[in-house]
Amino acid sequence: MTHSTPSDPVLDTARIRDPYQLDPADIQDPPRTFRGALKFLGPGMITSAAVVGSGELLTATTLGAQVGFLLLWLVLVSTFVKVWVQIELGRWTISTGRVAVSG
Repeated sequence: MTHSTPSDPVLDTARIRDPYQLDPADIQDPPRTFRGALKFLGPGMITSAAVVGSGELLTATTLGAQVGFLLLWLVLVSTFVKVWVQIELGRWTISTGRVAVSG
């Protein structure tokens, strides 16, 4: 007979909730006014600031000071590629349930 104490690393899988399963009670109606939409702008701006960090700002400014507009295309292309990579990493994480670093 097996006996498990609270210190044993046994998981009760019946109580574990899937973090990617949507509960209809958690879904909110979209905002209908401009003021209501502003409440959602803050978190989006914070997320955008996390994607475009200080390294990009310093590199782009230094590059522009050294070569002018000659390599502006590189900054624009890398900005669009970065957004695409972030979207795909998020999509992969949601579809597999694993963090993007493990992929």
